Amino acid sequence: MPAEKQKMWLQYASLGMQLLTSIAVSTYVGIWLDKKQWVSFPLFVWLLPIVVIIGGMYQLIKVLNKND
Repeated sequence: MPAEKQKMWLQYASLGMQLLTSIAVSTYVGIWLDKKQWVSFPLFVWLLPIVVIIGGMYQLIKVLNKND
């Protein structure tokens, strides 16, 4: 595999892993915040991962546009 193609593959794989890890951490923090704030509806469990997904998609689109 050529070096530049391998570098791009690793960059995209790392973005995917970063997004998955961020979603997991934000979900855990959301659970913790919901318990801490005594919220009956799981507000932070929904809100934080959605914000992370939007931010991750923005970052992915920015990287893809830069590579064109």
